[in-house]
Amino acid sequence: MLTDENAPYVSQIVRRLDGIPLAIELAAARMTVFGVEQIAARLDNRFRLLTGGSRTALPRQQTLRALIDWSYDLLDEEERALLRRLSVFKGGWTFDAAEYVGSELDVYTLLPQLINKSLVVVAESPTDAWGETETDAEPRYTYLETIRQYARDRLFETAEVEESRDRHFDYYDELTSNLDYGSGTAAQLLSRGHLILERDNLQSAVEWGLERYPDRVLDLCWNMVTFLADQNPGGEGIQWVEMGLEQLERRTPANDAEAVRWRRAWLKGKVTHGLLAMFLGELSEASQVIKQVVDPLRAGEGDQIWLASALFVQAQCGYFLEDPRTGDYVAETKEAVGKLKEDIPIKKPILALALLVEALFENRQSGVVKQELLDEATAIISQTGNEYYLPWIEYIQMSLWRSTQMDPDVIIARLAPSLERLRRNRSYRVAEMLESDYAHILRERGRLEEAAEIYRRTIQQWQKLGHRAAVANQLECLAFIYRIWHQPELSVKLLGAAEQLREATGQPMLASERTLYDAELAALKEGLDPTSFAQLWAEGRTLSTDAAVKLAIAPLAEIET
Repeated sequence: MLTDENAPYVSQIVRRLDGIPLAIELAAARMTVFGVEQIAARLDNRFRLLTGGSRTALPRQQTLRALIDWSYDLLDEEERALLRRLSVFKGGWTFDAAEYVGSELDVYTLLPQLINKSLVVVAESPTDAWGETETDAEPRYTYLETIRQYARDRLFETAEVEESRDRHFDYYDELTSNLDYGSGTAAQLLSRGHLILERDNLQSAVEWGLERYPDRVLDLCWNMVTFLADQNPGGEGIQWVEMGLEQLERRTPANDAEAVRWRRAWLKGKVTHGLLAMFLGELSEASQVIKQVVDPLRAGEGDQIWLASALFVQAQCGYFLEDPRTGDYVAETKEAVGKLKEDIPIKKPILALALLVEALFENRQSGVVKQELLDEATAIISQTGNEYYLPWIEYIQMSLWRSTQMDPDVIIARLAPSLERLRRNRSYRVAEMLESDYAHILRERGRLEEAAEIYRRTIQQWQKLGHRAAVANQLECLAFIYRIWHQPELSVKLLGAAEQLREATGQPMLASERTLYDAELAALKEGLDPTSFAQLWAEGRTLSTDAAVKLAIAPLAEIET
């Protein structure tokens, strides 16, 4: 019987079985043994689960596998080979990718044949990991999940597994090596957006490569560092890099040449780790990671671009962590950038970003906004023809406006073109930085309803990006608003959850945030008895991030009831 409790599992079963009537019938037959929740949990191994069926049915209809066996047996050997090899893809593939993995097979002929036989599906407007439809993407091809599992099982029955997975890894290694974040060509801007469609394939490639080619995995992550920070949901790029470094550190190189190659991969991996941690707001970790490699890089190990990148991480982290040596880090970054060859496209963007840190640092030191630094950074980026970095400059400009009494409506009007560019280029992280800072300005000016509306939206985006420090900060900002709205119990729970999240990330509150936080905390303690406060705080600390975000964004009417 369908109930409110089991309906979500029934829906999941039908969806994951691709709506295939026989598969659904076989799943229903299993309900004499399993509940719907257990069946849903076992669908990753559906061909073992869905056996049996009516004794009076034709043999090919008695199990799901037998049904697909019948179709598979009708294929010629080359069609079978391509069907098997394409099972290495997750989340679909392009024609170029199919050709690469198909290797010597005639994919031009074979892929249309598999489509005509309903074994491959064409997705002309695919949906990416953010739920957005890519209307201008090239056609993508995919399997129904049931067919993919069947083809994968067939692949593992052959000697083709390692070669097919290797070619899959090679394809994405080559694809990401062509990303060029310093270039302003339309093709590169397009490729950054469309790379989101390859998220599942990238994860699969990394998983395969970690045990076999950890140095190449680290290369792949270096090539994708901006994509991983700005567009890839989940923030797992840091884990990929950490696992690659761990694999390298536990191995013994076979010879001197391999030792040199692995040392270079380790240095590059550490810089990548530092960049990702910095971009995702885990500044203390980023700073500690970079300290491990900056001296060897200064001494000439590795490439100059790694040194310039590492020094930029030091400068950026130094500013936010209020390191008095930040000015020195900025100067050294600019010097290192000056030594880069002119044909390195990322040279100018790094210089421009260093100038932005310098502008922030000078403003903190003197209270003066050095507009000439922002103008110079803008001119440098404009020379590249790459609009991707212009919003960074506008974000810094807005940060400096926070110390003025500029009308927030004027600020958002000036930033509207920047937000439009960010959405178009799919730079989610910088877009959320802009919107979050705008919400801070609204909150500071007493426009709490507008600020809360933005926070409720941006905190969900930060969570998707895996930016835990930003999630903690926005839990705190919403807690400050809820206190003013006479919801002290909710405020305390959110602050408890934020504290636990900050501890998990190892990212303490920035000094610039501490004064307001202490004042808000003192006000909350005045309004609640110590026992209630401690109980609510402890309850907040037990909340998962999902639960804390859900609580923070729920309408107050729901929370009150």
